Amino acid sequence: MSGHTSMENDLDSTASTPPSLVGIGSDHPSTKPTVRPESQARTTKSIGANRRVNFHTSEIRGQTSEVDRQSNSTSTKTSPVRITKHLKIKRRQGSRVSLDVWDHFTPEESEDGPVAMCNYCGQVYKCNRSVHGTSTLRKHVMDLCTDSPFWDPKRRRKLSFGGQEHHFNIEDFRTALAKMIILDEMPFRVVEGEGFKCYSKTLEPRFDLPSRTTVARDCLKIYIEEKARLKKSMKGHRICLTTDTWVSIQNLSYMSLTAHWVDSDWNLHKRILNFCLVSDHKGETLAEKLEECLLEWDIGNIFTLPVDNASSNDVVVSYLKAISKDWEGVILKNEFLHIRCCMLCPYR
Repeated sequence: MSGHTSMENDLDSTASTPPSLVGIGSDHPSTKPTVRPESQARTTKSIGANRRVNFHTSEIRGQTSEVDRQSNSTSTKTSPVRITKHLKIKRRQGSRVSLDVWDHFTPEESEDGPVAMCNYCGQVYKCNRSVHGTSTLRKHVMDLCTDSPFWDPKRRRKLSFGGQEHHFNIEDFRTALAKMIILDEMPFRVVEGEGFKCYSKTLEPRFDLPSRTTVARDCLKIYIEEKARLKKSMKGHRICLTTDTWVSIQNLSYMSLTAHWVDSDWNLHKRILNFCLVSDHKGETLAEKLEECLLEWDIGNIFTLPVDNASSNDVVVSYLKAISKDWEGVILKNEFLHIRCCMLCPYR
């Protein structure tokens, strides 16, 4: 009798529980389980056993359920209708993105429906699973949340165009414009042309073209930076110099100075250091200009100076030997500095 009485009490307590909260052995929690007379003992045993109770958060509105995980017994407290704050999201099996995202968001219920709150900054996003996905939540954690462990302060915000991510930085645009003018040997006033303005606005509407004066300053800035980088790369190497002079069609005299050296990896380098205007082709004039260029580039470890047999070059070599014999890095007091050669530079 005591066994039957216990069974009836358990069945009565189960029947008194609202069917919308408990689903035992059924896929539909809103359907009340039917207990057959011949399986009452088995049903009673399964209720007392350690079984899992599934809650569907979309059906919890005005009641709060408390689950004792030790005995899996469910008790319901009736209360006035209020909003349930914390929800339990049922994760999809095999969904890698969902599993990652919900480790960083807390599902909650608001007046507008289910929402997801960021665990780091508190940002709230709608998360109705029948309407919204998790890509927005993932993007927030990876790119937007500054408190997220995935936040990289060096990574700037990006805009997407045609499926590709694009950085916008006005300094980068100005540098690229100056390099284009230098490499293509274009005049500074190209930025004031209507066609170029239209083309630039089509590529990037947010970029305001600088004036030609600003472009000239940007080009000079690049020259100074590259000059410092080149001076650093020549440090510690023996430098071979070559020089030449000629007269332009405007009857102007020019002198060029080129440096040649081999680095520690046995790579040959050659760079034009100066392309300067000279008053005449006299030896004294060329020697003084050459000394000025060497001091400008801080070059003291000269190895050789190959020049042709022109009389003006003899004056240049003698002058250079005299002023540099006490320089640091000079070999045998420049005894073998002068290398005679024949250089032919046809311009046809």
